[in-house]
Amino acid sequence: YISREALAKTLRDTSGLLQNVGVMFGFVLGAAVLLISLGIFNVDVASLWLLTSSALLAFAFVFGTTAANMFRAFVMVFMTNPFSVGDWVRVADETVMIKELGLNFFVCENFWGENVFIPVTTMLEGKVFNLSRSPPLWMRVAFRVDIGMSQADFNHIESVMSAHIDSDSTNYTPYTFGMFCHTVTNPLKLEISCIYQLAFNASHFMRKYRTHSRFLQALQVALMDINVSYAGTDGQIFKCEERMDVGEGVKAE
Repeated sequence: YISREALAKTLRDTSGLLQNVGVMFGFVLGAAVLLISLGIFNVDVASLWLLTSSALLAFAFVFGTTAANMFRAFVMVFMTNPFSVGDWVRVADETVMIKELGLNFFVCENFWGENVFIPVTTMLEGKVFNLSRSPPLWMRVAFRVDIGMSQADFNHIESVMSAHIDSDSTNYTPYTFGMFCHTVTNPLKLEISCIYQLAFNASHFMRKYRTHSRFLQALQVALMDINVSYAGTDGQIFKCEERMDVGEGVKAE
């Protein structure tokens, strides 16, 4: 229903844009027919054209940029078609949903329900990421530990997190978890990167946040299982002690 409603709104908006463009082309065609008709009746078209061309030059000087942007918007909407009504897009570091198409402005709505009017020039000159038409989203989590993590510890985290991903095919794409030693930084820290793929694209905001939150919760449990430690710049050591089922919950310093 939502996709059909978005399609109906897209067709409605594009129909309105076509009517506006039809009016402009009709005006140009009517002017050409008028000049030809006057020439047939032996009217001094040259003098009239001189006057008309001067007016057109002044018009182009004032409204030329606007007309060019409208033409570029027309080409973008009808030929390139990078998005339609109902699509979530990211443009100018802001994520919005397209609500109405236009030749001067696009009416959008952000995640918080606020209406946003984005000029056509912003869409034409910037990068536009269509989240609704993108494939399932890849996520990355990076964390640092002290030098000294063993291969067994590494394998434990990889095994636990792979099992977490593979057990929920509704929200995660199975067999996509990867864990890599990214870099070694000072003072003697190992940066580890975890990547995985969701089962949906980035347009599902709340679902993405909930799924990623469950991933981070599982990751912290895996880190606590191997007693990962981290020494701060002031010498203080932060350590995750092993989980103990003693009725008191999780024991940690």
